[in-house]
Amino acid sequence: MARAAWKRPGKPVNRSPYNRRAAKEVEEALVGRLFIAMVISSVGILLAIYLHVVML
Repeated sequence: MARAAWKRPGKPVNRSPYNRRAAKEVEEALVGRLFIAMVISSVGILLAIYLHVVML
């Protein structure tokens, strides 16, 4: 929902502090999700390398 509002052109950007705080919260949530995805993928890659080494 927030992404659709962000992608819509022609809508003036609201500069109220509440909207800025909400945007910051959304950004922090996205960064947290990206960090979690990076951790999961790196653990999966390390596990795959470990299994390859063990199976050799």
